[in-house]
Amino acid sequence: MRQQVSDDIEIEEFVVQLRSEINFGQAQQMWSKPIGEGDEEKLQLPTTDEQILPLVLVVEDNPEMNQFISETLATKYRTVSAFNGQEGWEKALALIPDLIISEIMMPHLSGDQLVSEVRKHRELDNTPIVLLTAKADERLRVQLLRSGAQDYLIKPFSSEEMRSRVDNLIAMKKAREVLQQQLDSTNQDVVVLAKEVAIRQRELQNIATELEIRVEQRTIELETANKLLKQEITQRQQAQTELETEKEFLKAVLDNVEAGIVACDAQGVLTIFNRVTREFHGLQESAIPAEEWGEYYKLYKPDRKTLMKKEEIPVWRALQGEHIRNLEMIIVSQHNLARVVLASGQPMVNPEGKKLGAVVVMHDITERKQAEEERAQLIREQMARAEAEASKWRFEFLAQARMELSASLDYETTLAGVAGLAVPILADYCIIDLVDQQGAIQRVEVAHINPAKEELMREMQHRYPPDINSPLGIGRILSTGRSQILTQVDDLQLEAFISDPEYLQLMEQLHPVSAMLVPLTTRGRTIGAISLVSADSGRHYDQTDLTLAEDLAHSIAASVDNAGLYREAQEANRLKDEFLAVLSHELRTPLNSMLGWVTLLRTRKFDEIKTVKALETIERNARSQLRMIEELLDVSRIIRGKLQLNLRQVDLISVVETAVDTLRPSAEAKGIKLETLVDLPLRYVAGDADRLQQIVWNLLSNAIKFTLSNGRVEVRLNCVDERAQIQVSDTGRGIAPEFVPYVFERFRQENSSTTRSHGGLGLGLAIVRHLVELHGGKVSAESAGIDRGATFTVQLPLINTEEITSNNSKNSSSSAALNSKSLKSKTLKGLRILVVDDEADAREVMTNVLEQFGAEVTAKDSVRQALEVLELQSPDILVSDIGMPSEDGYSLISQWRRREGTSGKHLPAVALTAYASEQDRERALAAGFDLHVAKPVNFTDLALAIAKLTKFSSNTIPRND
Repeated sequence: MRQQVSDDIEIEEFVVQLRSEINFGQAQQMWSKPIGEGDEEKLQLPTTDEQILPLVLVVEDNPEMNQFISETLATKYRTVSAFNGQEGWEKALALIPDLIISEIMMPHLSGDQLVSEVRKHRELDNTPIVLLTAKADERLRVQLLRSGAQDYLIKPFSSEEMRSRVDNLIAMKKAREVLQQQLDSTNQDVVVLAKEVAIRQRELQNIATELEIRVEQRTIELETANKLLKQEITQRQQAQTELETEKEFLKAVLDNVEAGIVACDAQGVLTIFNRVTREFHGLQESAIPAEEWGEYYKLYKPDRKTLMKKEEIPVWRALQGEHIRNLEMIIVSQHNLARVVLASGQPMVNPEGKKLGAVVVMHDITERKQAEEERAQLIREQMARAEAEASKWRFEFLAQARMELSASLDYETTLAGVAGLAVPILADYCIIDLVDQQGAIQRVEVAHINPAKEELMREMQHRYPPDINSPLGIGRILSTGRSQILTQVDDLQLEAFISDPEYLQLMEQLHPVSAMLVPLTTRGRTIGAISLVSADSGRHYDQTDLTLAEDLAHSIAASVDNAGLYREAQEANRLKDEFLAVLSHELRTPLNSMLGWVTLLRTRKFDEIKTVKALETIERNARSQLRMIEELLDVSRIIRGKLQLNLRQVDLISVVETAVDTLRPSAEAKGIKLETLVDLPLRYVAGDADRLQQIVWNLLSNAIKFTLSNGRVEVRLNCVDERAQIQVSDTGRGIAPEFVPYVFERFRQENSSTTRSHGGLGLGLAIVRHLVELHGGKVSAESAGIDRGATFTVQLPLINTEEITSNNSKNSSSSAALNSKSLKSKTLKGLRILVVDDEADAREVMTNVLEQFGAEVTAKDSVRQALEVLELQSPDILVSDIGMPSEDGYSLISQWRRREGTSGKHLPAVALTAYASEQDRERALAAGFDLHVAKPVNFTDLALAIAKLTKFSSNTIPRND
C-alpha cells in the first residue's frame, strides 16, 4: 500500500513537469526570432563608471615621450610603460592590455615586429595597436595597417588627437566583444532548446503508455493492501491488550516487593518508581533532569547534611555502567522523615549488549542503624567510664611520683623512690639512666619486683654497662630523643639487641615480655632514659601505657634538671664568693703597696734612686689594677654581648712578635727561656689587631706566670688545614685532668690558693676563648697533669692574600705619619685648652701634664664657669669630664653646640671620663663630643689626640710608652 502511494506521487509530479515543458515548446518561436530593427539598443556598451578603467601599454624608448603619452591618457585609462620592443612584448603577454601604443623605431624589437609577435597569440588577437612614426609616408601607412595595426599617429601630434584615437579604438573593441558574446549565447540556446523538445516528446509518449499499465497494477495492489491493513490493526489491538495486562501485573509485583525499586531508560528518564520508593520520598516519579534529582528527591550522603550530586546518585552511576553494592544514603521524605537505605544497582542491557537503562534496589536499614548507634553509644559510655577510672589511676600514680620527686633536691634519693613506685604498679622492673657531663651513661637506679633478680640486674650493670653509641636500646633512645615501645619481646628481638652470648643468657633469666624505653627530656636536651619492663606478670604495653610512661619521664627529667640547676646555682654562689675574695685580695694588694710608698714619700726624704723605685712601684701596681678593671669590663661586655671588633687585615706574625717582645723582659726576670718558632706562609687574618694582641698576651703572660725559674715557654706559629695556629706551651704548673674542661669558664679557678699566690682574677682565659670565637676561630687546652706543663692552641682562619688593602695602607700611613710627627716635636706650644672637671686632683694633674706639653690651660670645676670661659676666651679645644654634680659634661657640650648655632664655627671637644662602655662612647659622640677617652688615660695618647683634633703639628710631642 505504501509503495502504491509513492508511485501515485511520482506520476503527479511527472504530469506537472510535462505541462511545463509544453509551455516551453510554445515559447520556442519567440526565442528563435531574428534580431530586428531597434534591437541594437540592447547592445549598448556599459559606461565608464560601470567598469574598470581600460589598461593601455605604452612602448616608447624616449622617456619624455613615454611620460607625455602616459600623462595624456591618465585621466581615463590605466597606463603601463615599456622602453623597448622586447620589454613591451613581455609586458603585453603578462598583462593582456586593452590597447597598445608603440613606437616603430626601437632597439631590440621594432614596432612592426612587435605587431607581428602580438598577433601570433590568440589572447592578444583582438587588442588594438596604435603605431607612432615620424614619417608621413602613404606606403608605410598601408604596410602598417596590413601587418595588423589598427591605427597610427605621425609625430608630432596633439594630446587631443591621441585621446580621440584611443577612445575610438577602445570603444570599438568593447562593442565587438559585447556583440560576439550576445551572438554566441543566442546560437547556443537555440540549439539546446531544439534538442530538449525532441527528447521530451519521446519521453511523453513513453510515459503515457506506462501510465495506463501502472493504473491497472495500482488498483490491484490497493485492494490487497487494504485487506492486510485490517489484519494488522486487529493483531495490534490484541497485543496492546496483552501488554496492558502485563504492565498491571508487573506494577503489582513491584508494589508488593518490600524494597524500593527505581529504574530509568537509556536517556535517564525514570520509568519505574514502586510503592516503597514512593513511600520513601512521599512523591511520584517526575520527568525532571538528573541534575535536580538530589535536591528534588532529597537524597543525602550519610553525614545527613550534604546533598548528593548527580554523579553520586546510584541510578545515574548505574546508568553510566557502574555496579553499586550496598551504598549507604539518606532519603528525606516530603514530611521530613529521614530513612537510611542501602542501595544496590547495575545497568540493564539486552542480549545483544545494547544499553536499555539502569535499575536500583533500596533496602530500608533505619531501625538497624538506630540499634547500632544505641549500641555504639553504650560502648562509648562504658569506654568513657573505663578511661575515667584509668585517668584517675594514672593521675594518682603521677601525683604520687611527683610527690616523691619534689621531696628532695637530691635526685639520687628521689629516683630510687620513683623506681620503687613504678614497680610493681607500672612494671615488673625499672631502670633509670642519666648522661653525665662527659657524655657517658650512668645507671643511677634499678628496681625489680623480685629482690633476687634485682641483684642480678646490678651484676649485669657492673659487667655490661650501657653504651651510649649503641644503635639499639638506650643508645638509640638517647640519640633520637624518641620513645620506643616493644609490645611483644621475643627471642629474635633479644638477639638483635644483645650480641654477647653470656649477656643474652643473663637477660633471658629476667624473661622480658614487653618493654617501654622513654627518653628523659628537658629544655630541649635528652639527659637520660627510663626503661619499664613487664616480665612474669605477662602484661603487654600499649599506647596508653606509653603516654603514662612519657608523663612520668617528663616529671623525672624536670626533677633531675631542677636538682642540677640547684647544684649549679650553689656552685655559682661558691665561685662568686671565691671570686669576690680573690678580687678583694687582688685590689687590696697593689693598693697596699701604693699607699705605703705614698705615705713614705710624704713623711720621708729619699734619694733620687729610691724615689724613682717608689714611683715605678706605684705605677706598676696602678697598671695592674687597670688591667684587672679592663678584664672586668671585657667580661661585662662579653656577658651582655656588647664586645665588638674593629675588623681589618692584620699581620699575625707582627702580632705574635710584638706580644713576645713585650713579655720577654718578664720571662728573663724569672729566668725562663722564651722561644718563638714561626712557619706561616700566609700571615694575614681578618681581625681586630688590639684584640688579637690581647689573646696572645694573655696566653703568654699566663704561661710565664705559672712557669717556675729555669723553665721554658715556647710560642709556635704555623699553618694547619689552611688555618693559622698559635700554640703556647710551657713546662710549668700544668692543669689537673678533671679541671681541663672548665679552664676557659668565667670565675673558675683550679685552686684558689695557687691563683692567689700567682695573682690575677682568673678571667684572662675566658676572655681569650670569647675573643677567639668572635674571630671565627677556636681555642683548646691540653695538659699531661700537675707539674707537667700545658699547651694552649688557637686556630684562626687565614686570608688567602698577601696584599694589604688600600684602605688599610692609607690608615697605616696616616698613623705612621702622626707618630713620626709626634716623635719629632717637643710641645703643644701656644694651644689654648679648657679643662673641666669637678675633681680638684684631676684638674691639677691634667693642667700640669698639658702645660708640660706647652699648652695654655684654663681649668674650671663646673659647667657654668666653663661656659663663661668659652664665651670670653675662645679656647682652641675643650677637654671635659662627664660625671659632675648639678650639670654633667653632656649638658655642657649640648649648650655650647646650640650657642655655636649656624655660625659655622666648631670647637673640638674631648670627653674624658671613667664611663668606658661602648654605649657611653656612642652617647658622648651623639651629644656633640668629637672624641671619647676613657680614664685612666695615657697622657701622651691624649696629647696626640688633641693635636690631631686641632690639626696642631708645629711641634712634636715626646712619647712616654
